[in-house]
Amino acid sequence: MSGPGPASFWHRRQVHETLVHLHDLLGETADVPPEVWADAVDEVVTVMYPRQVRLGRIAPLADPLRLVATDTGREWRLGDDEPAARIAGTGQTLTLLLWGRLGADAVEVTGDAEAAHRALATAITP
Repeated sequence: MSGPGPASFWHRRQVHETLVHLHDLLGETADVPPEVWADAVDEVVTVMYPRQVRLGRIAPLADPLRLVATDTGREWRLGDDEPAARIAGTGQTLTLLLWGRLGADAVEVTGDAEAAHRALATAITP
């Protein structure tokens, strides 16, 4: 979304946090481009989850996940090993799932569903 450096980190973080809280308040967030929601997923996968592990708040996921944003075609691997399950949904749905606003019933889970539920029950986000 923006260039490197501390200011760009906070700009990105504020956009994503605002989106999640707007969903909390309004139940929907119209007119947000899918790429913005996909970037929110990317932030969880590349910033939030590694930070949680680095700070010792959680152990690395025993059951990694493959996340697929159906509206943008972007894909991520959450965790270091071979994914145990594939979770597909819009970027918005994946973001809200990762932030604990939606349950796994809101997405398509293939592979080891129990592993997906265990991974999603982990404090991936602070």
